[in-house]
Amino acid sequence: MFSPTDHTRSVSLQLSKVLDDIGVNYDMVRKRRQTVMAEESLRTVMRNLQDRKLTTYNFGSRTEGTTTAGLHADSDTLACNNQFNIIQDLSEWRHGYTNLLMVRDANTPPGYCLLQRTYDNFPHPVDYPPSEDFYVDSRSRVLMKNDWFVKTLPHGSVRRGPSQSIQGLPGFADDDLVHAFYCKSWPREARILTETASAGNWPSEELKRQAMNDGCFVVPVGCRGTENEELQWRISTSLTERRLMFSLNIVQIRCYVLMKMILKSYQILDSQDALSSFICKTVLLHCIEKGEENLWQDDNLINCLNTCLKFLHDCVLLEHCPHFLIPENNLMARRISPDIKPQILAIIQNILRSDGKALEDIEIDHLGMRITGRIVHIHCKLLSPLKYKPDISGHLLYTFMSRLSYGICGYLTELTHLQTENVVQKLSVSINKLTTFHNEGTEYEQKACELISNFLYMSLGSVLASNSISKNETIQRNSLVMLEQGSANDISSTLKWASVFYCKGDMPQTISILDTILEQYSIESLQSVCCCYQSRDKGERKHEFEEVCVEGDIKHVLKHTAFCVRFLPCEVNCVPEELKHEYFRPNMDALHKDYWMDWAVVDSIPYYYFLLYKVQKIQGNMERQQAAFDKLRRAIDSDSNLGHKETDLNLLAQCMEQEGMLDDARDCYTASTDLRPVHNAANSLISQIFYRRYSNNR
Repeated sequence: MFSPTDHTRSVSLQLSKVLDDIGVNYDMVRKRRQTVMAEESLRTVMRNLQDRKLTTYNFGSRTEGTTTAGLHADSDTLACNNQFNIIQDLSEWRHGYTNLLMVRDANTPPGYCLLQRTYDNFPHPVDYPPSEDFYVDSRSRVLMKNDWFVKTLPHGSVRRGPSQSIQGLPGFADDDLVHAFYCKSWPREARILTETASAGNWPSEELKRQAMNDGCFVVPVGCRGTENEELQWRISTSLTERRLMFSLNIVQIRCYVLMKMILKSYQILDSQDALSSFICKTVLLHCIEKGEENLWQDDNLINCLNTCLKFLHDCVLLEHCPHFLIPENNLMARRISPDIKPQILAIIQNILRSDGKALEDIEIDHLGMRITGRIVHIHCKLLSPLKYKPDISGHLLYTFMSRLSYGICGYLTELTHLQTENVVQKLSVSINKLTTFHNEGTEYEQKACELISNFLYMSLGSVLASNSISKNETIQRNSLVMLEQGSANDISSTLKWASVFYCKGDMPQTISILDTILEQYSIESLQSVCCCYQSRDKGERKHEFEEVCVEGDIKHVLKHTAFCVRFLPCEVNCVPEELKHEYFRPNMDALHKDYWMDWAVVDSIPYYYFLLYKVQKIQGNMERQQAAFDKLRRAIDSDSNLGHKETDLNLLAQCMEQEGMLDDARDCYTASTDLRPVHNAANSLISQIFYRRYSNNR
C-alpha cells in the first residue's frame, strides 16, 4: 500500500490544483473528448457524402483530452480507405473489395506485416502485379508497397512517415493525416491483452472484451533500417489505445500531461526523435497495469509521476520499451543514439531526485510559476484560472463550427457549375444518404447527420424556390417545408429563408421571419464564423460565445454562431439585387481566385441588418429604416471575425447610394477594394458613383 509523506501529499495536492486550474480536470477532458469525437464523425459523414469512401478517426492528445493550451497539440487524423479489406485469413475475404492478406516472415519486424494481394473475384493470392504499386518478392508473393499514397498528396502537404502534414490553416491545429486500411480482426501479435492477468486489475475484463472487437489498422510505413522496409506496414491498435486512455482517471491523465511537459521542456529529450509522447503514454499504461490500484490518488501525484519516470529511465537504460499491446515491438529499437543516451538518463535522474522541485522550471502554461505562487494574473489571458475554462471551451467549439462550415463549403463547391435539375438531384440523393447513415451510424454520426441535413434541406428548398420565382410561379409546398426545416439550424439558414420571401415580394412574411430571428438570437453577441478565406487571420472570440461554450452542447452553441450566408448560382432568384453583383466580380486574376467566387456570399449579422433596412424602406418606416442602417454600419465596423467584409461594405455602400450619400458610398467602396483589390464587385460599382456625379453636374 502506498502512503505518501506529508511533504509529498502537500506538493501533490498543490500540483493537482494547478493542473485543475489550467484545464486538466474532468469537465475539460470530457469537453475535449466530446467535441473532437463529434468532429471525427462530422468529417466522416461529409467525406462519404462526397463519395470518398473514407472513415476518419481522430487520435492523440486532442481526442484523449490529455493536453493543455500551452502544449499546442496537433490534430492527428487517420483516414481509412474503405475500399480495402485487410484480412489475416482467406476465410475473411469479401467480395466487392480489394482484399489484402496480412503475411509475415522471419525478416518481418514485430508489429509490422506485409500485404499480399488476392484476386478480386476469388479468395486466393494473385500471381502477377496488377499495377506499379505492387512488387513480386523472391517467394513470388505479390506485395503492396507502402509508398502508394505519396502520389495522392495535395499541394502544400509534407510527408512524414505514414502521414501527410498540412500546416497553415488559420483556425485549425496543424493536421497530421495518416492513411490506413482497416482489419476487422484483432491482430495475432496482440493476443497477450486477453491472455495475461493484470496486477492492478486494469485493463478490466470488460475492456479486454471490447478491445477484441476494435480490430486494427495497417499504416504505410516500415521499420527504419530493416530489410524490405518499403514493403512493410505497421500494425496500429489506435482504436484500442484510445479506448484504454478513455478509461483512465484524472490522476493518471495528469501524470501523462506532466510527462509530456517534461518532454517538451528539455530539448535533448525531444531531439533527434529520441523520446515521444507515444513512448510516455506506453510507459504510463505499463505502470497502471503493473502498479497498485491505490497508487493513483490526487495526494500521491508526485509518486505516480516518479513511478513513470523510473520506468522510463529503465527503458532508456536498456533501450527497450515494449509496445503495450504488441510487446514484441520494441519502441526504442534504434531510437536513441549513444552520444545523447547519458544526457537523457542524467536528466531523468535529476528530476527523480528533485522530489517534484524540477517541475518549478517548467514554463509551459506557466506551470512552475503557478506551483510556487509567483504567478501574476495580469501577465496574459492564459494565466488566470477563470479564463481557462471559457478559453478552452470556446476554442474547441469555434474549431468545430469552423470544420462544419468548411465541410459544407466543400460539398457546395461540387454543385457550383451544375444545372438546376442536377443540383436538385444531387441534394436529394445526399439527403437520402444522410437518412441511411443516421439509421446505421453511431450516436456521434447520427448527430452529425442531423446537423448537415438541415443545411442541405435549406439549400434544396432555396434552389427549388429560385426556380419557381424565375418562372413567376407559386413556391411549391415541399420547398417551403424544406426551407422551414432548414431554418431551424442557425441564423444563416434562417436568413436564406427570409431572402426567399423578400425576393418573392412578400414583405409581411419577410418581416415575420426577421422578427423571429430577433426573438431567437442575441444578434450583437453572435460569433461570426467563416472559412472562405484560408489565409485571413481570425479575430477575437466573443466573451458571450465562450461562456455559452462552457456548458452548452453543439446544437446550443450553433444558435450562438453566425456562419456566412451562401447562395449558389442556381439560387440567384433568391438573392436581393444589391447582392447579385457579387456573382459578377471582375475576373482579373482567374488563376488565383477562391473556390466560392462564383457564389454570392455575405456575413450573417450585416446581412440581417441589410434585409431589415430594405424591408423597412419598402414599408416606408423611416425611423426603423434609419435604425437598421446605423446598426448595419456599426456591425461592419465592430466585428473582427467577419469573413466577407468587402461584400458587407458593398451592401452598405449601395444603401448609402439609395440614401443619396454618394461621397460616403464612394469611400465605402474604396475601403472594400482596399480589403480585396481583385475579384471585388466594388471595382464595377464605384464607377456608377462617378457616372451619377457626372450626370448630376451636367
